[in-house]
Amino acid sequence: MGPSRTPTAWHVAAIDDLDTLAAWGPAWDDLALRTRPAQPTLSYTWVRAQLEHLHPADTPWCVTFVSRGTRVVGVLPLRRDPNARGTGRWLPVLRSLADDHTPIAGPLLGEVDDPHHVLDLLVRAHFRHRTHPVSIVLEGLTAWSPSTIALRGGLPPWRVQRFADVAEGSTVDARVPYAEHLAALSSNARSQVRRAEKAIGRQGRLAFEIERGDLRFTERFEAYKELEASGWKGRAGTALAHRPRDEAFFRTLYGRLAAAGHLYWHVLSCGDQTVAMEVVVRLGRRIVVHKVAYDEAWRTHSPGHVVWSRTLEAACSDPELRTVDLLSYDALADRWKAVPYPYDRVLVHRTGLVPLLFAHAPSKVRATLRSWRELWRARKDG
Repeated sequence: MGPSRTPTAWHVAAIDDLDTLAAWGPAWDDLALRTRPAQPTLSYTWVRAQLEHLHPADTPWCVTFVSRGTRVVGVLPLRRDPNARGTGRWLPVLRSLADDHTPIAGPLLGEVDDPHHVLDLLVRAHFRHRTHPVSIVLEGLTAWSPSTIALRGGLPPWRVQRFADVAEGSTVDARVPYAEHLAALSSNARSQVRRAEKAIGRQGRLAFEIERGDLRFTERFEAYKELEASGWKGRAGTALAHRPRDEAFFRTLYGRLAAAGHLYWHVLSCGDQTVAMEVVVRLGRRIVVHKVAYDEAWRTHSPGHVVWSRTLEAACSDPELRTVDLLSYDALADRWKAVPYPYDRVLVHRTGLVPLLFAHAPSKVRATLRSWRELWRARKDG
């Protein structure tokens, strides 16, 4: 059964099977597209692929929905912590679906007059659906998401704790002309880009192409796998070609994104040879550079840097785009003056003695130990 069509009332639903979830898919994806900033990892298409291919079969999951009239205004997918031990086996912890492939997760909240009410309904539905959950851990929240902004003001009657994660994402403003981004580079970095382009171009005609994902999906996906396996991921055994479960996830996910018109291949080539590829997801006025791979034979010519510079140049030339999201903050992001943003964790639990002992206190201890560990590492490195 899909979203209710009652004209003005609030409606809450908790779904825990894929067949029923499919009926909510179009409304969920529509909400992901309308929400600002749009994030593909919060869409039905993305979460469905996670549940199909990456989620442990014996671990319960549930997606709660809040709709107002005919429009879905809030979605919260959670799963039971698959690594629960000790008291976690009988006082379960529910977690968002953040993982190595999905750094941004948690609630999806549309534009509503009372976001706290929608979040309360989403959280309350999860606590009612599962027996004796002690807490909800929302991982992969971004500082600028509507849910995070609402949670900063608390969520009565729930107790809310916020912790900053170690990892960071980063964005680049596509409304700024590419020439200004290039000028902001150090003189050495600008020279490196030019030298790399000339070095590749000496081997053949250098070309950069943006291709819709649905045109030659199978061919391009296999080419990406081959490129990835030629590098350090192939040697380490972490490339998709060596991990069937991850390969199935990305084939399904990228295939569905391509069919919906959201996936693009950014291809750097030299003559007839593919040098580097980026997998880019476009949602609204935002593009997300999700994956990049390059031919190991071209490593000395910085192919990853060259394909990124062409991607940014193309984004800055597109008046419909506002933001390029890198999802991580690394040396390349730092070099191009990308603006970092932290991934937050938020703990939500009931008030009372049991949540205090088994949710609040352990989280405080873990957060303190983590901060001490980071401080020790900083002093050691300094």
